[in-house]
Amino acid sequence: GPADWRAYAPRYRDALLRELDRRGLAGIASAIDEECLVTPADWTELGHSAGTPFSVAHTFGQTGPFRPRNLVRGTANAVLAGCGTTPGVGVPPVLLSGKLAAARITGPGERADALDRLSTALARCLAGGGDGGQPVVAALADTARRYALDHGLFADFLTSMRSDLEVTRYAGYEELRAYMHGSAAVIGLQMLPVLGTVTPREEAAPHAAELGVAFQLTNFLRDVGEDLDRGRVYLPEDLLAAHRVHRDLLRHCRDTGRTDRRVVAALREFEALTRRSYRRAEPGIPMLAPVSRPCIRTAFVLYGGILDAVAATGYAVLHRRAAVRRRRRALVAADGLVRVTAARMTARCLRGGTSPAASPAAGSARARPEEAA
Repeated sequence: GPADWRAYAPRYRDALLRELDRRGLAGIASAIDEECLVTPADWTELGHSAGTPFSVAHTFGQTGPFRPRNLVRGTANAVLAGCGTTPGVGVPPVLLSGKLAAARITGPGERADALDRLSTALARCLAGGGDGGQPVVAALADTARRYALDHGLFADFLTSMRSDLEVTRYAGYEELRAYMHGSAAVIGLQMLPVLGTVTPREEAAPHAAELGVAFQLTNFLRDVGEDLDRGRVYLPEDLLAAHRVHRDLLRHCRDTGRTDRRVVAALREFEALTRRSYRRAEPGIPMLAPVSRPCIRTAFVLYGGILDAVAATGYAVLHRRAAVRRRRRALVAADGLVRVTAARMTARCLRGGTSPAASPAAGSARARPEEAA
């Protein structure tokens, strides 16, 4: 039956204070001068659906980046903010959603200034000159120092982010690849020292970079409609032209909900191009440290599954967002969890409790992939 929050609330309150006291906030209960105890019953009285203040249900499939986007489909002048949109619930994410909304409204000028400030703060922090009061930048710089990350990769990333402020189309795939070097490939290269490898790192690097590209190409295909609403098309113009597709035709299909065989043919070719990137990236997974492989394999399978979902909808990405079914996501994630747990237990037994991916030195191991598989 329904919970009796009049009885539960004081007990929860007392248990929480005891736990805080145990964790170091000694005497916190006696230090409270005023308090307001809010429960789901109060949320219900305020009109929150089913007694929750979290807007849409706070499940895995609707949390963080999976929550509704902050742009309204088919509407050019509406931007959303709050707990019901990305990046999620909680005070910091909600504040960030407001910042994202403001950036979309103020236009590229303000966003460019913000990006310049971030770039300056990061460069100063990487050089050991302080974080300028930005803890995320400090954490990033600390990671870069711990794993000896190439600072040039950060510069390449920021260059691509600046490109997004102005560039709205790409003439050909090589031009798009140049953009994706900074927006996607460098992410794989930056993660490689953190994940650790069982081969020389330079041997795994091309595959790691290609996996970043494969993931981003998948995003481009899945989000054609949403990107079009932002005035941006990532599909190369020469690929579209080969199928007699142009931006106006994409806009027409998006606005009317209709499908055009020319658009479908172009999207199918882009899917094939994306699958080639997955095939080039896959040999790099066995090159990773054993405890890292299951996580990356899980991402590889689920992101690749988005391509299957796109095809299953008849390439209707201009009208709906393709997604891997929840049951499939849960099964793949559970398998990955079992595998990573087993790998960590093995690592503890073999290395006295030191996980291969927990040390920057892990990337220097020289065992062959087949020996560690």
